[in-house]
Amino acid sequence: MPRGADDRGTKAAMDLPTMQSSLYHSGWCYWRAMMNRALLALLLACSGGSGGNASDPGSEQGPVDPAMAVRINEVVAKAEDDGPDWVELYNLSSQDIDLSGFSIKDKNDAHKFTFPAGSVIKAKGFLVVNGKGGVEPHLDFAFKSSGDTVRLFSQDSSGYDVIRDQAEWQDGQAPKGSSYGRYPDGTGPFATLTPPTRGMPNVAPK
Repeated sequence: MPRGADDRGTKAAMDLPTMQSSLYHSGWCYWRAMMNRALLALLLACSGGSGGNASDPGSEQGPVDPAMAVRINEVVAKAEDDGPDWVELYNLSSQDIDLSGFSIKDKNDAHKFTFPAGSVIKAKGFLVVNGKGGVEPHLDFAFKSSGDTVRLFSQDSSGYDVIRDQAEWQDGQAPKGSSYGRYPDGTGPFATLTPPTRGMPNVAPK
């Protein structure tokens, strides 16, 4: 056998285990990387992705979307003591929210109250706006207990009012001495509530 051929065969035979070892190492590294990625994805899924809470539109770890977090919570259209109407907002999130640019209207677009700059609703908190004749800042219009609508707006990036929430009641649903509100706060359906709970958690409907 020619010497060169023998040398090449011997070298190939000597390099084969090295080649197999290299391929095995590369395959192991790839498998380990894929397993690490799968484990990371599983951990993120179990922790809610980035750490936010899907049921809380303003969790501590995630950004707050004011349009999703602020809700109309309770309305009094005819107070027991014949005092002014009022509407209560509730902040579902765990962060304070700046209400600058938010506004309240009834079913008449000409009736509009705009929150002054610097107005803030506290995390998980309530904020009450009085109706016409109440303590300022107050609405310049009154609700009708016989049937009316209150709407909450915020501005989009172009400065246009966009409706975010509303409460609409019919005759008998917001009588004197009762309110029309959500139970549970911020998330439940609207119902007639007695007594009204201004600035506090709502009572269950009877």
